[in-house]
Amino acid sequence: MSFAQVALPLPLRRTFTYSVPDELAPRVGPGVEVQVPFRGRPRKGFVVEVARDNPLPEGTEAQGIALTDRLRALQYVTGDGARFLWVPNLLRPDIALALIAGLTTALMMAANPDLPEHVRILMIVVPTVLAIFAALKLSSALAIYWTASNTFSAIQTLALHAVVRRRVRSGAISL
Repeated sequence: MSFAQVALPLPLRRTFTYSVPDELAPRVGPGVEVQVPFRGRPRKGFVVEVARDNPLPEGTEAQGIALTDRLRALQYVTGDGARFLWVPNLLRPDIALALIAGLTTALMMAANPDLPEHVRILMIVVPTVLAIFAALKLSSALAIYWTASNTFSAIQTLALHAVVRRRVRSGAISL
């Protein structure tokens, strides 16, 4: 068992010693936010130092650290990124997700029919290729964000164009 020195948001210039359960030990280190019991109620604090030996006087038992949401999220930092759909690790690039991000980028760019044809082709191909290469180098989480953002942008653009076309046909507006 290891022991953590935890700084609490109190007007005291000292840290408090808490025991770290063995299952949490690999994920607890300096700078990690933890939840600890303090005077009968849970408090959030930050680990300042981790030691193998109990710094408390002989026979004094340290209370344990509890798992917080941020401590659960620490798995991203340690390289055990979260799983999402077929993607085993959101920290690492995924080929299928990179292609989907490129496809949705092309869809978003193609949703704007108001450009001359040669410019339109260029505006579809270049961002699509850039999105695929970037998604292959960056995390899958970013590719998921791009995919969602591009999909909603394309839907919004298509819906807006449909409304404008309908109003132009009805004579409500003229372009």
